[in-house]
Amino acid sequence: MNEKEAKETFHDKFKQIILLTNGCLVLVGILVNFADIVSRNLFEMSLPWAHKVTVWLVILACYLAIGPQLKDGTHICVEFIVEKLKGTSRKFVDLISNICILSFSIIALVSGILLVMQSFKGEFTTTMGTWHFPLWVTYSVCFLIGVLIMTIYSIHLFIISIKALVMNARTSGN
Repeated sequence: MNEKEAKETFHDKFKQIILLTNGCLVLVGILVNFADIVSRNLFEMSLPWAHKVTVWLVILACYLAIGPQLKDGTHICVEFIVEKLKGTSRKFVDLISNICILSFSIIALVSGILLVMQSFKGEFTTTMGTWHFPLWVTYSVCFLIGVLIMTIYSIHLFIISIKALVMNARTSGN
C-alpha cells in the first residue's frame, strides 16, 4: 500500500467513524426528545434539560461532519463557475478557495479557544432545570473539536492545492 492509498484509507475509516458517531448523536437526540414528550404527556412533567441537550447534540454532529465534507468536496461551493474553468485557472481558484476555508478555520479555532478560556475563567454556566452546567465544556465539545477537525482538513487541502498548482505549472511549462 502506497502513501496515497494509506491516506485515503485513513480518511475513509475516519469518515465512517464520524458518520457512525453522528448517527448515534442524532439517535440520542431523538430519544431525549421522545423521553421529554412522553414525560410531558404522561406525567405532566417536562425534562428541562432535554431541549439544550438535543441542540448541543445536533451542533456537535454538524461540526464533526464539516472536515470530511471538505475532503470529499461536498461543502457549499459555487460549482457553476468553477466547473467551466480548466487547467491552471481551475487549480488557482481551488487554491484561493482553500485559502479562504483555511483562514476561516484558523479564525474559528482561535476564537473558539478564546471563548472556552473566557468561559472557563469566568465560570459561566447554563441552567438546565436545576443543573448548572459549565459552558466551557459544551463549547469545547460541541465547537472546538469540530473546528479542530475542520482546520486539519483545511491544512491538508491547502497543501494538496499548492502541490496541484505547482505540478500543473511544471507540466505546462515543459
